[in-house]
Amino acid sequence: MKNILKYAFTLGLVGALALTSCIKETFPQGGSATSEQMTGNTKAFEALLRGIPGYLMQPSTHSGGHYEIGYPGMVTIREMMLNDVAIENIGYEWFGCWHENTYQGENYIYGQYIWNYYTECVMTTNKVIEFDEGENTDEAILPHIGAAYAYRAMLWLDMGQMYEFKPNLYTSKPEVEGLTIPHLHENLTEDEARNNPRLPKEELVELIRADLQKAIEYTHDRPRLSMAMPDEAVAYGLLARLEMWNEDYEAAKAAAEKAIELSGCTPLTEAQWTSTTSGFNSIDSQNSWMLGLALTEESPAVKTGILNHASWFCAETYFGYCGAGAFRKADAKFYSQISDKDFRKKSWKAPEGSKLDVPMIADTEYYFQENLPELAGIKFRPGAGNTDDYLIGAKSDFPLMRVEEMHFIIAECEARNGNADYLFNFMRTYRNPDYNIFVEGEELIAEVLFQKRVEFWMEGVLFFDYKRCPEYLTIERGYQGTNHYPVSQFNVEGLAPWMNLCIVVTESNQNPALINNPDPSQTVPFWSGE
Repeated sequence: MKNILKYAFTLGLVGALALTSCIKETFPQGGSATSEQMTGNTKAFEALLRGIPGYLMQPSTHSGGHYEIGYPGMVTIREMMLNDVAIENIGYEWFGCWHENTYQGENYIYGQYIWNYYTECVMTTNKVIEFDEGENTDEAILPHIGAAYAYRAMLWLDMGQMYEFKPNLYTSKPEVEGLTIPHLHENLTEDEARNNPRLPKEELVELIRADLQKAIEYTHDRPRLSMAMPDEAVAYGLLARLEMWNEDYEAAKAAAEKAIELSGCTPLTEAQWTSTTSGFNSIDSQNSWMLGLALTEESPAVKTGILNHASWFCAETYFGYCGAGAFRKADAKFYSQISDKDFRKKSWKAPEGSKLDVPMIADTEYYFQENLPELAGIKFRPGAGNTDDYLIGAKSDFPLMRVEEMHFIIAECEARNGNADYLFNFMRTYRNPDYNIFVEGEELIAEVLFQKRVEFWMEGVLFFDYKRCPEYLTIERGYQGTNHYPVSQFNVEGLAPWMNLCIVVTESNQNPALINNPDPSQTVPFWSGE
């Protein structure tokens, strides 16, 4: 049997996973299960695999902080670091430190949460990948292992981009430039883990590409397990994300085209986007989502009432943190730049005097029209459009990949070759029939990225564009008419330093080979008001 690391950052994993009774029946009491034991019990293996998306939606796994809402919490953290989300300055805002650039160093619990969450998610994938025996692997479990490889690739890709140190005008540490994360693989021993330096970007890219090649091979021409399990199309979608990070735009375009072809998915219609009952909360209501996570009434996240993404994402609710006033709003300047003829502008409550007809949940429309602040995000609707019963309203699915992302990847790759046709055709066909383009060169690339910002507000993919393309995307929250509160009003020149995340100090204490990023906290001055 292969060794699985069981120290430091993984000590609490087994309890957190809460593996089902069928797993318990399969594993011997005195040790680990063999491949023969696992493959002989397909249900047990499937239950082990379900631990991956289950953990992705697991609430409150570490400090008990109410920002701990599983993977949607990571999404929120990334969005808080960007330009396009403004928040209400109230006492209920648990994500405020990431918006204000405070407490971001290696010694703070906020960084510990991110690092521990991701490493534990990786370990859930490693527990499945451990049963890969190459040509000797049972055919019946190949798609399961392929899904695990794809998930690990997704997690490594997130972590690599988040922790990669890129030069900026505010912090400096030449010895960590281009470094990402240690190699957190399924064979890692304790001795290796205690001497596990951060990988250069180039090495991590190759490791992720190898995982995706396995995912493609193991899921090819095999039935999809579920919408929560990556298939071949999703693996190609992840490969497209990887090649964008690698800045190999031809390879990214080819992978995105393959992902679209294999998925059979189509972009959301206006009716699907603006639906007050199923808008951005249901895998089954449309053909756009390539990968998503689902919750049920029995999900721990739902039962809490507050530790779920509906609590934080769905403004039209009486329950959760939105019900207490912790709304996500669009940045005012960003919103003003969206065409009124683009139906995506209906993702936010229109300001007073607007002529936009923005659909809101009918039963409570008057209340929220009166009480929601201008530009409050209503893109994400509570489950079934239920605003007050959290057992229904919090039962909301969450997208991990939509086919539209592949289209925008292709559009950017084409724009880098001076071709605006792909963006023009996509926008005219799917988003704004009157859309037109009057820019070229670098302005065309910026236009693609702007439309992508409109498309994926609060979905967690934009952080990676901001970090990859600071020449086109930066932070400008200080301006006349800003709706950001004062301690989050930053105007950053180039890359924002807080996008180079710090690894928690407990990890570097256990692993002396790990050299950390500098603390970015409060390194950017506030806007002067001029």
